Amino acid sequence: MKTFLLNFVLILISSVAISQAIVNLSPPTTYKNNTTTFSITGHNTHFKAVDSNFVTFTNGTDVVSKWIKQLSDESFLYCFDMGPFQNTGFYDLRIINSIDDTLKYEDAVFISNSHMYLTGTSQYTLNINENYNINVTADLTHFDTASNLLAYFVNNTNDTISVDSIGIIGHSNINLFLNTNINDFGIYNLFIYNSIDGLLYYQNAINIINNNYTQIDKVSPDTLINYGTLPIITLYGHNTHFTQDSPTILLTGINNFSIHDINIINDSVLTIKVAIPIACKDMDYMLLRGFVYNNVDGFLGFSFNAVLIGSLNKSNINNIIELFPNPVDDGRININFHDIPSKQSTLSIYNSLGQMVLSTKLQKGISNQIISVSELKSGVYFYSLTIDNTKLDEGKFIIK
Repeated sequence: MKTFLLNFVLILISSVAISQAIVNLSPPTTYKNNTTTFSITGHNTHFKAVDSNFVTFTNGTDVVSKWIKQLSDESFLYCFDMGPFQNTGFYDLRIINSIDDTLKYEDAVFISNSHMYLTGTSQYTLNINENYNINVTADLTHFDTASNLLAYFVNNTNDTISVDSIGIIGHSNINLFLNTNINDFGIYNLFIYNSIDGLLYYQNAINIINNNYTQIDKVSPDTLINYGTLPIITLYGHNTHFTQDSPTILLTGINNFSIHDINIINDSVLTIKVAIPIACKDMDYMLLRGFVYNNVDGFLGFSFNAVLIGSLNKSNINNIIELFPNPVDDGRININFHDIPSKQSTLSIYNSLGQMVLSTKLQKGISNQIISVSELKSGVYFYSLTIDNTKLDEGKFIIK
């Protein structure tokens, strides 16, 4: 029986000899009666080398197929008309060509009646056997008015993490309280159901780690703010095998970023360049997440922060204030103005998802002021200082 699960791959690769696979379809959800451009990514595939690829979406009853010639062996973009799909729910993806034979990706895309979707989770990397309160954001949903609200996390082998309780904040914002008391580590997808929106899910929602297992231990740097070049990120693995099968690396949940120039240093270290399009420069702070895939290690999740406000590297941002201590370890942070402020200002603090978690007025005529951040959890935060609705300074700090 088909489960309501968005898998990253149709079949579990049990041998290095079986090298071809579809590893991702983006977006993983869409709705009926529209035209959607899908990005399909393969691992060790030959989409370009063949004359054509026969691409099919089906749920066993509805079928939409096209012959497609591609310019890249491991990825392609193509528009599909969702109008022919008569039913909502999950559809499988099949790609057939003369070299790879049949590539399968079950539960590849979920088709709904309307454009409602989950937009993010406040935390990604979780430790085993710990309690967590994860904030979930959505768009066009009805969490505060619908009944039968359920939530759970599932991985690609159907291991499930139940949510102990749900705190409703608004129509598109909830908190999930859970314990990671499980035996299987790695990437889990999030599923939320209610009586109005139906089934919603978020791909690559959390990544549960244990230091004794294969995983990505560290990403450096942990925050990107550079728009002038392609920033280089280094991934450090634990018990990984990067040299034995060149990995495919993707970012999930956002289409405006892309990975370039994968450079394998050794089995445990590789570097990548991350392209940040100009169109993203006016966006907010984000927690970006992705995965590394090869036939030896499988799927390994990783995440990092991105400051997507282009003014960070522009001359109109001044060094007006300093926040200390950084990291914050006692629930209080000092704001020191380099010059005595002549006007009242506003300090806004954002979490790694770009959600404002605190906003406070700073008084004029006082060069050193203290605010409490004791209600904020450990993690990376970003701040902006505005005077008369003009942003004059911004930066980041860490709460231990």
